[in-house]
Amino acid sequence: MTRKQWKLALLQMDIAIGEPERNFARLEQLLQEATEHEERPDVIIIPEMWNTGYALERIHELADRNGERTEAPLAGCSRKYGVNIIGGSVADKREGGVFNTIYAFDREGRKIQDYSKIHLFRLMDEEKFLQSGDRVGSLELDGTPAGMMICYDIRFPELARRLALGGARVLFVPAEWPKPRLHHWRTPLTARAIENQMYVVACNRVGISGTTEFFGHSMVIDPWGKS
Repeated sequence: MTRKQWKLALLQMDIAIGEPERNFARLEQLLQEATEHEERPDVIIIPEMWNTGYALERIHELADRNGERTEAPLAGCSRKYGVNIIGGSVADKREGGVFNTIYAFDREGRKIQDYSKIHLFRLMDEEKFLQSGDRVGSLELDGTPAGMMICYDIRFPELARRLALGGARVLFVPAEWPKPRLHHWRTPLTARAIENQMYVVACNRVGISGTTEFFGHSMVIDPWGKS
């Protein structure tokens, strides 16, 4: 994938809506399973809003204040097993409101970057409960320039292009992308890879929340558009 081939673990977890403690316990189990093998992954990626799901009407109550609860297990896993973690995204409460935020950790357990979703999905009323981010998610993993976007962001090619022009060779995309829009999931991700000549690593959730089903289909796409 890069100067050094990465082994990737995409954790397609089910998310219990409005139950952070249950989700943290499930994530810790998945992290253990991903790292218990002799050949550990170099990078782990987690889906969007894995701590609360889309419990938007309770999001101010449920959100992780300044990402403190999130940082402990992710930084600890990174440090213990020497893996990079793109920590999906979480409902993150801080000054200014609640944001949909990715926290990224390097192999030493250091938080090296965060990114809050810029494009909020109005069909799910995100803009009524969440604040939009105001900067791009550029970072470097193992010496490789990379970028981060979240779910609906992939429908906006300008954001991916800005990351590519900044040098990103890999784009990480945590998501909660529902059925039946599988074609709308695969096509923009593939387009972002081809048009920017970058790798795209997209991790989608599985399971059912209310009447909405999530289909997984996490993908790793090369610059030729092959997955």
